[in-house]
Amino acid sequence: MTLQLLNRATALWRAFIVLALLAGTSIEAVTQDNRPLLVAARKKRTQTKKSRATPPKKKEKAPEKAPEKPLEEKAVDLTELDQHGTNTSESYNRLHATQPSSTPNFRTYFDLAFSYRPGDQPVSFENFHSAFLLEYTPMAGLTFMVGLAPPTVLPLYYELDWQITDRLSLRLGRIWIPFDQINPHNTFGGFINTSLLRAASQEAFLPDVWADLGAAAKYDIIRDNDLQVESHVYVVNGFGQGGTDPKGESSSYPDFSLPVARQDNNDDKSIGLRVHGLYRNTVGLGLSFFTGGYNNQGTTNARITMLGADFQAYIAALTFRAGYAYMAVDLPLGTSRQFYTRGGLYTELTLRATDKWKLGILGGVQQNDNNVSDQNDRTIWGGKIEYLINHMMIVSLQYFKDLRQAPGKTNFDVALLRYSLTL
Repeated sequence: MTLQLLNRATALWRAFIVLALLAGTSIEAVTQDNRPLLVAARKKRTQTKKSRATPPKKKEKAPEKAPEKPLEEKAVDLTELDQHGTNTSESYNRLHATQPSSTPNFRTYFDLAFSYRPGDQPVSFENFHSAFLLEYTPMAGLTFMVGLAPPTVLPLYYELDWQITDRLSLRLGRIWIPFDQINPHNTFGGFINTSLLRAASQEAFLPDVWADLGAAAKYDIIRDNDLQVESHVYVVNGFGQGGTDPKGESSSYPDFSLPVARQDNNDDKSIGLRVHGLYRNTVGLGLSFFTGGYNNQGTTNARITMLGADFQAYIAALTFRAGYAYMAVDLPLGTSRQFYTRGGLYTELTLRATDKWKLGILGGVQQNDNNVSDQNDRTIWGGKIEYLINHMMIVSLQYFKDLRQAPGKTNFDVALLRYSLTL
């Protein structure tokens, strides 16, 4: 009995020792195999404590991306064909672009106006422009341009433009006259000076489209990012006689309408110069000069000398333009005066209110002969509202009033609802 108890106790003791050894080996093995995990756990506990002790940093907000502006449609400003201009060939400005050789460029300009002109004509529909413009480039640097306007059979202008160098170009033909910023009609007096908008008794201050047979050269004097200065020199046939002396003293009086079919009447050619500078596309200043004889060959020489100055300012959506022209006109012997003077002034302020709407205020003064006060003298102020339908069409409402009272004048108000199309 005693021997059996002793054997059982010995067996239990051995079992206990085996279990103890197994337990110690498994704990050590687990500790060795999982040490990296324990270290990571300790680090995580440490970081958790620090994050609890330190208030969390606010997450910096990423800068907002500026919304992309919609691309503006480069529209053709149809009013540029009536009242605005640059100091180079306007046919070139409107039509000429970088074209491959032998590429014709054809365009047409058309308008229709519902007009109110009391004292001049009944309320009616009128068409001021039906022009066809053609440009052809047979080779790089050489371009031919022509403009037709029915019912006139002969072209209003035609010129060959030759780009001789990067800065020098030559024009030949019935060329546009680079005086002021005439494009194609002048606005001296505060209104569009075209025969279609003048009363029958009123005379032209300058031609409807001032183009004449001759040659012209243009040279870029300065051309950098801040300043552009260009110069023009030209020689043309010039004006002729055929006008009516308002004092009735002389049969030799200049005609400033310059009809297309007029034949040159003397050997005295007219010459002209112009210099224009533009600073940072913001401020522009131009000076112009023109002189030439107008009376018939074989008579006492009588000349026209003309000076001009023009200014432009472009500030954001605002555009301001102003110009002044002064003429001294000789008269032949046998009259009570040796010469007379003429003058014209225009001002214009426009606001591009939106991409579609444009507002403008216009004004000016015109006197055709300083020795008389007649229906040709004008002091006009007015305004316009334009709406751009698309890149080809514009609708405008225009009103102008003549403040100058003069004998023989019957028309003082002009109102136009006008539609214009360029193709």
